[in-house]
Amino acid sequence: MTAYQSENDPEYTGIENLEIMKDAKNYNRFIEKLIVEAAPSKSSFNAFDFGAGTGQFSEIWSKSESPNVEFTAIELDENFKRLLEKKNVRVADLNQIENASTDFIYSINVLEHIESDIDCLIQLHSKLKVGGKLFVYVPAFKFLWTEMDDFVGHVRRYRKGDLRKKLGMAQFHIESIQYHDCAGFLATLALRYLTVGTFQLSRNKIVLFDRFIFPVGRVFDALIFKHLFGKNISVVAVKR
Repeated sequence: MTAYQSENDPEYTGIENLEIMKDAKNYNRFIEKLIVEAAPSKSSFNAFDFGAGTGQFSEIWSKSESPNVEFTAIELDENFKRLLEKKNVRVADLNQIENASTDFIYSINVLEHIESDIDCLIQLHSKLKVGGKLFVYVPAFKFLWTEMDDFVGHVRRYRKGDLRKKLGMAQFHIESIQYHDCAGFLATLALRYLTVGTFQLSRNKIVLFDRFIFPVGRVFDALIFKHLFGKNISVVAVKR
C-alpha cells in the first residue's frame, strides 16, 4: 500500500501549515479552478481527492454551480481522517476503491511526500475507468529546495520531464502539463539564497503574498512563464 513519507515521523501531521494556507484565498481559488477545469465534462461523475488532508479542496463539489458529483476523500493520515469525518466527508483508503471504477482523481501537493511515487501513480491508474482523468499539482524544481521542504516532509520537487516519464511508466496519456506561480518561484529562490536563518511560514506573510504578489504573477504566467518555470507544476492525464 502507498505510504506517505510522514509515516516515518509519527509526530508529523502538517496540519499547522495547511491551516495557515487556508488564508491564501487567491491561491486556493486558483487551484480550485484548475481542478474543476480538469474534471470530466459530464453532468455527473465520481471524484476522489487523493491525500485530502484537512479537506481544503474537498469542498469544491458542494457549491451549487457544480455538477452532480459523488465525492470521496482518500486519506491515510489518521489525524486528517478524523478531521474529515467531523466535517461529514466520506473518507476511504486507496485500497478500498474498486479497480476501474473511478471517473476523476485529483491530488494537490501530495505526490512529493510519497517515496514510491511511480507505484502510487500505477495504483491511481488502476482505480480509473478507461477515459478517467487524473489531475496532479506538485512543487517544482529541486534547486528551490528550502528548510520548509524538509519541515513539511517533502521527498522531492519535480520538473516537467520527471512527471512525463513517471506518468508514462504508469501508462497515462498526458493531456496538458504546465508550470504555475512564477512569482512564487522568484520569492522561493530569494528565500533559498538570500534569507539568513530559518524561514518560518506565517499568516501575515501568506496573506501579503496572496493579496498583492500572486495575482500579478498569474498575469505573467498566462502570458509566457507557464511554459518556462514556476513554483509548481500541474498535469492532466488520462487512462486509455
